[in-house]
Amino acid sequence: MKTLLTTIAVLFASCLAQAQNPLSVADITIPQNGQSELTIRYEFPAEGLYTGYSLSITLPEGISLVQNDKGKYVYTLGECHEDTHQMTANYDERDGKYKFGCLSLESDPLTGMSGVLLTLPVTTDGSNAVGEVLQATLQDANFGKLDGQTDFFTDVVTFTITIGEPDDGRLKFDENATKLPSYTAGEKADVTMKRTIKGGEWSTLVLPFNLTKANATAAFGIDVQFAKFAGFEVDYGEDEENVTPLGIIINLTSYTIPTRGNMAGGTPVLIKTSKDIEEIKLDGVTLTDGVKDVEVSDEYKTPGMLTGTLVKSTIPADGLFISGNEFWYSTGKTAVKAFRCWFELGAVLDKETDFGARVMLNFVKDESTGISEMENGKSDNGKYYDLQGRRVAKPGKGLFVKDGKKVIIK
Repeated sequence: MKTLLTTIAVLFASCLAQAQNPLSVADITIPQNGQSELTIRYEFPAEGLYTGYSLSITLPEGISLVQNDKGKYVYTLGECHEDTHQMTANYDERDGKYKFGCLSLESDPLTGMSGVLLTLPVTTDGSNAVGEVLQATLQDANFGKLDGQTDFFTDVVTFTITIGEPDDGRLKFDENATKLPSYTAGEKADVTMKRTIKGGEWSTLVLPFNLTKANATAAFGIDVQFAKFAGFEVDYGEDEENVTPLGIIINLTSYTIPTRGNMAGGTPVLIKTSKDIEEIKLDGVTLTDGVKDVEVSDEYKTPGMLTGTLVKSTIPADGLFISGNEFWYSTGKTAVKAFRCWFELGAVLDKETDFGARVMLNFVKDESTGISEMENGKSDNGKYYDLQGRRVAKPGKGLFVKDGKKVIIK
């Protein structure tokens, strides 16, 4: 009997050791005198399997979790939690571990099969050298199940913390971030923004701060061009009875930032630079929040909109976006980085039958109009437009635009 019990215990321990830990932690970099975020992700084997959990984190010397002004550890619960879940967080000086516990009712299990479990801000005390790579661990993970049992995971999750260059105190915006840094709209700040732009191509842009003319030149170059959304129309070609559209014409107006004014933060625009952009730094900009959608209609009053996002997001289905100097339709699962825009023109084209249809940008400024296509960088092939940018199938006498140039037909 004793031998049998020992065998069972060994088998049970073996099963525990082989169980795959559903938690993972990405390596992070912390500025020598600043802080960063530690993200714990989960991947559960089934939906609604667990009702609660506990775990421990061990951090190297000089690194600690952030506390609020009341001495409580700061954390953000991931999307798998319900409002009824109760969280505890404390530091055990005896074993040097930060311990977390989440309790819930059986009627409110953790939701989803994968995502973010916890986000924890971590900070340094400045004692570690720049470039130093430190090891940290997550362990003691166990999850309560709906059937009253508990899953224990003996695997230790190891991740690294690299000490980066000291924080320069600038407010940092990153096109890969899923949330904005903490700031107050209306305040002024020195900012650093990571936003990659390919030179020589039209891209989209929306900013979380006002942009003066001087700032635009400093950030994007003296020859930077901006354009605003002015409307759209469906091109049916020369056959007036043709019901299959050849494409969409998106009307834009060239935009120049006033010398004594600014382009308001949150304004979706198109931008073209002559050089590649990876990062910009600006001083004393006025911060804003939110995106101000630009809404217009086509000639039949069909609504259209240019909108955007200040965080990494997903473009809704049928959203029309620019990538690689071409237009594309979103499937509804198309990821988009921060500080970019897309058009929402409704289901103008049927993607099953109108896959050959083109989208053209029609620039209108004063009395002159330039026509250009986003497809393969080709110019418009001999079509005529009036001075309002509308396609003319059979032009009569008058002034028209052809291949981006004004022509007179007598």
